[in-house]
Parts: sequence; C-alpha cells; structure tokens
Amino acid sequence: MTIIFTRRYLIKLLVIQLCLLMPHGAHAHHSDAGLDTESVVVLEGTVTNFVWNNPHIYFTMQLDGNSNDIDTADSVSIWEIQMASIPPLSRRGWRPDSLIAGETIVARVHPALDGRPYGLFVSVEKDGNLLPVGGATKNINNRKAESLEGVWRGDRSTMIDFTSFFDRLVTTEKGTAAREQFDALSAMNPMSSCAAEVARPTPATLVSAGFYLEEIEFVGDTIILRNEIFDAERVVYMDGRGHPDKAERTVHGHSIGRWEDDVLVVDTVGFADHRSPYQNGIPSGAEKHVVERYRLSDDGTRVIVEIMLEDPEYLVSPLTDTMEWIYAPEQQLLKWNCDQQTARNFLPE
Repeated sequence: MTIIFTRRYLIKLLVIQLCLLMPHGAHAHHSDAGLDTESVVVLEGTVTNFVWNNPHIYFTMQLDGNSNDIDTADSVSIWEIQMASIPPLSRRGWRPDSLIAGETIVARVHPALDGRPYGLFVSVEKDGNLLPVGGATKNINNRKAESLEGVWRGDRSTMIDFTSFFDRLVTTEKGTAAREQFDALSAMNPMSSCAAEVARPTPATLVSAGFYLEEIEFVGDTIILRNEIFDAERVVYMDGRGHPDKAERTVHGHSIGRWEDDVLVVDTVGFADHRSPYQNGIPSGAEKHVVERYRLSDDGTRVIVEIMLEDPEYLVSPLTDTMEWIYAPEQQLLKWNCDQQTARNFLPE
C-alpha cells in the first residue's frame, strides 16, 4: 500500500509533530525511556481503547494488516500508544472522546527499542483529518498583572527542555555511580509511581512550567506556589523566620522567602532523599539547596524566574538558569489525579 503526502499535508503534519512532541520532550527522562525517537512507524487500524488518565493518556489499536512498517503476521497486532498528560493535551484541543473504540485511524509513533508493540505518539489521523480538530485554548500574551499573584505559563522560547536542563548537572563520584546504576525501565524509576513522596520537587516543577501551569497566591504571611504536575504545592513563609535546625524533611522541602526591593527570593532546604528528582538517575539528599528569584517584568506581562540548585553530596557545582513565564489569567490549573496503573504502563512486563 502506497501513501502519498501532499506538500500542504506534510507541512501540517510537521507543525503538529513539533507541537505534540514537545510535551513528551518534557517527559523524555522517564516514561519515554526505551523508545526509538529517531524513527517513526505508521500504524493503520481500529481504536480498541482510549484511556484519559494522568500521568499519560493512552490508546490501543488493532492493526488491520495495512501497516507497511509492521509485520503483523509475525507480531502482536494490538499496539499501545503513549501520549502526553491531560493538562497540555487538553489545552491543545484533545478531549476524552477524541478517540472512540471502533474508529479507524492512522497513527504515527516512535516504536519501542525492544520490539514490543508499544509506541510514543507523534500524530493520528481520523476521517482524513489530523487530530485534534479545533478546541485548543487560545493563549493571550499581553495581559498585565499587578503583582506576582496569578496563573502563569512558561514561555518555552526562554526555557531549556526538561531533559537538556538537567543533563547539564556535573556529578560527584557518588552521583555518577548512582546515575550509572539507574534503570529507567524498572520500578527504580520514581515516575512509575503516583506516591506523593516521589513527586517532582523544585526546581523540576519550575522547569516543567512550559507545559504545566504555575500559580502564585499571597495568603497572609505566606506565599503559595503551585504547579499542575503531581498537584505540587509549596508554602513559602514570609514572616521573617529562618529554617528550623531540625526541620522535617519532605519532598518539597522547607521554604522561606523575603523581598529584595521588587524581587521575591525563595530559599528552600530540608528536602527528603529522592532517588531521581530530575528523572535522570541522579539522586538528591540532605544537602540539597534551591534558591529562586521572581521578578515581575516592567510591563507586567511576564515573570522573570532565576534558579540556583546545589547539592554537594551529588553535584560538583551549582546549576543556575533563567526563564520567563507569561501571565495567563484566562487559564486554570487542572488537577493531576494520577492513576497508578497508568503510571506503570511504560514498564516492560
């Protein structure tokens, strides 16, 4: 069977690929492990299930024998396809009924390296149309905030993708050994669990802001920092207190803040031990320390965020970076509601 692509179709496909792959780029460190992102296979068949869950949406399809890239005579003809999570895809127009069992589709996926019938979503065509068809959230770029309070979305043009961001970490011998022993396709991977103790701590939540909304709220003598992924929420104490000598160590740590003129400075210590907080096998420990600086842009449309991460037990030197968030009062954070079975889907049986 020969498929002919027009120039307009190819351009449209390229645009959608770029858009839809980017959310996966933010996850490539955990459940995209073991996938051949350098190749794409075309699958033709019928939808058998569409699972609308976090941390990833999935669909399964029964191949119809017309998938030239797959030898259906010698392999399992039911494939499981991993998509991004609900928040970024719903804002791109995807809905729980975007795919329905029994519908005929053409899917393009990055296949698993081990040959199992599993792939990472690139695009899907239904009734001659590339999905999703309409319904995307319209971003408004020039809304002006009066303060740091509000909902913010990361400007990806100012941000390094998640994997590349933390690939810059320079590890100690202990950090290097831990990274080499890490198996991303096993239960060692904390992202195979919905447990609160393996949630994504700062600064990983901040680096995820290109796909998951952030919210800043002033509440009395505290500031609340939220992110959609894992329903992350941190309390920043603004009453002048210091860090306690023997604070309980938690996944998000203990945060205190202060104002330096118009800049909010947040200092966080007291992180619980974490096997892979950056989803690359490098642990963090009791010496982890994060400093964040938030400044509203002169025109009020953006927040400039500066980050410093240090952890002498595992990192040779601090990691610093700067990014920008865009004011997005027209949007609202979505609940994570992680499903444990879905979280483990990427692990080989």
